[in-house]
Amino acid sequence: VLIGTDTRGILRWRDGQWHQEPGDELVLGVDSIVAMDDGALYAGGGSGLWKRDVSSTAWTRVSEEAIRELAPLSDGRLGVAYQYRVAFLAESGSYPVSLSLGDNPIPLQTIVHFEEYDETWVGSKLGSYRIGRHGWTQYPQATDGVALTGACLFADKDVPATTVDVQGRLLQF
Repeated sequence: VLIGTDTRGILRWRDGQWHQEPGDELVLGVDSIVAMDDGALYAGGGSGLWKRDVSSTAWTRVSEEAIRELAPLSDGRLGVAYQYRVAFLAESGSYPVSLSLGDNPIPLQTIVHFEEYDETWVGSKLGSYRIGRHGWTQYPQATDGVALTGACLFADKDVPATTVDVQGRLLQF
């Protein structure tokens, strides 16, 4: 188990206690930690995006831009929700996607990849967005017009994408 903290860096649960490996104290303000299929670890938060390869004991800062959330994708890429944009990172480079309404960037809150459906969803303060083969689809509100929060997204092989509206109701797509 790994946890990220604001002031102590990354802590690891081992043998019934919290431990810190050398270098873990450098990665501060962590909001999201993910393990990739190749064993690499990524941590993101207010101090940017950090990576630790499986063959290394050192963390490397990939970006200084603040991170909201990280999501490993089924094809090996990493989905990164920054404050106002999304990027899909791969060994061959980064593929940024900006979400905006006119000239106004959309403040993002979370990114989730649902492997069972091979869909990536992004939650924002203006609703939820699904990325597909033909671009983004926005879901700003429920069918009755109540705004979606986009802050909470869930799905698995038996449950379609589910989120919460501003009244606290669960909704499925």
